[in-house]
Amino acid sequence: MVAEDLLALDSERLQLKMRSGEYCAARTGVALVLYYGKSMGELAPVVAKLVELYFSAIPPGAIRSMQSASGVWREFVKQNLSIRMRKLAAEDMDYDSIHLSSGEPRNVGDHGFHFFGTDLSHFDISPREACCCVLEFPLAELSTERRERFEDFVAAATEVEAFESGYAGYAFKHLARAWRDQAMPWISQRAPRFLGVDISNDQFSRAARRRVVNVSWITLLGHPLIKELGGEACIRAQLSPEIRLRGLASGLVIIAGDVPPIGDVTRGAQDLQLLKEVAALTRPVRASLQIGFGSQAFRRTWPTRLD
Repeated sequence: MVAEDLLALDSERLQLKMRSGEYCAARTGVALVLYYGKSMGELAPVVAKLVELYFSAIPPGAIRSMQSASGVWREFVKQNLSIRMRKLAAEDMDYDSIHLSSGEPRNVGDHGFHFFGTDLSHFDISPREACCCVLEFPLAELSTERRERFEDFVAAATEVEAFESGYAGYAFKHLARAWRDQAMPWISQRAPRFLGVDISNDQFSRAARRRVVNVSWITLLGHPLIKELGGEACIRAQLSPEIRLRGLASGLVIIAGDVPPIGDVTRGAQDLQLLKEVAALTRPVRASLQIGFGSQAFRRTWPTRLD
């Protein structure tokens, strides 16, 4: 059953045929998402460390394209990335972002790195706003042979800087600022079949300060959230023994079983039991989310699909 679910997930891909060529606008894979309660200026050295750690974990030369500050995807040049990193701390901007992909320009690849930054100055309007890093991998990263290594990578990434919350598992991937009008509606149509797969909505960072915006195979809680939920011992008491906890200096890692859930509803979604326990645990600290794409039914039901 798991193999069939994974095969079905692997076939999900949005290909666009345009006059300039054919592009992969969205596809499935694996993602680690981390939310931070610091401004992008403060996070500039953190982002640099995360990129370095990420590059050490993926095949050499895997990243092939990068989005410029003006939104144009071009061939990846490491020197240009260094310049963008320095500007994160120097630019007088409300928002900025960095996007890398292993695909050709304007194509989603197996690997990708995305940073969504804000100066966090609009506290009166967006008191829950946070910065966000998304580190992407192919589906094979969660194979039986590589799963433990991925868990170790997640632990290493979380130790770079104290985080608010985060999660890792299967996800729909897209390029954020390229093909968004095509990718997001497609994801909203395909996601209801796969309830354990993240929809990769960068807008969730507007509600992520001291809150949980999504649970996945791996769910990450920073220390303020752990305290709000009653502490690690209280968290442990509410979860089945099959759910593993891993304490770190930066927070707590919750792993919902040995097999990452997909939640394919056409096959009964029987792998969601442990993930639903994590969802129930985090309900008191759940963010109030607004989804800005897809049908009204999707927008209403997706945030509470595991309740």
